[in-house]
Amino acid sequence: MKYLRQLKIRNRIGIILLLGLFLFSTLVFKVSKTISQNVIYNYLYDYISLSQKEMIAGIELLIDQVNMFAVRMLVNQDIYSLFNNRLLSFQEKKEKLMHILDEFLIYKNAIGGIVIVTADGELYSYSSNGTTIQKPDDVYIKQLESSQTPVWGPILKDIEGNAYILLGRKYRNFYTGQKLGYLILYIRETALLDIYADIVGKW
Repeated sequence: MKYLRQLKIRNRIGIILLLGLFLFSTLVFKVSKTISQNVIYNYLYDYISLSQKEMIAGIELLIDQVNMFAVRMLVNQDIYSLFNNRLLSFQEKKEKLMHILDEFLIYKNAIGGIVIVTADGELYSYSSNGTTIQKPDDVYIKQLESSQTPVWGPILKDIEGNAYILLGRKYRNFYTGQKLGYLILYIRETALLDIYADIVGKW
């Protein structure tokens, strides 16, 4: 303060103005930074929330398609008649089943394979693209046996390296309750990746 008093009034006014300008600029910078951070935070929060909702909606739609197909399988009388036909050999049943599923499977982008394990222990495997897929192990089959609801299984791959997530349940006649065995659907990993890629592509 003693130094300022020794200066001319014009110089003192200039220094005070400079200090005031500096303090004002600092205040404006801090306020702008705070506002910008809040705006960016709110924008990112809203965008991430929207993306999560879109991803959840996409996954729910996928699961609805899978469950809808499973229900259609449970009420399909042609399949029950086929497996109850004692005059047909295993190979004959398999060929007829493949033909039924070729026409029946409409969600090929979501379901890549189907395995039916009958109560007699016979295993029928179907792949929508004709590749060989890994079979479910006995541990998973026992899980299906002890559960009254669908059971998510491990991730298995086909000979080309494509991954599938298993979703299995008891296979019972929808009308009579007769136990046919177990129905296991192979959900394509790419179906989930497509949902993710579709959302990320909008970023």
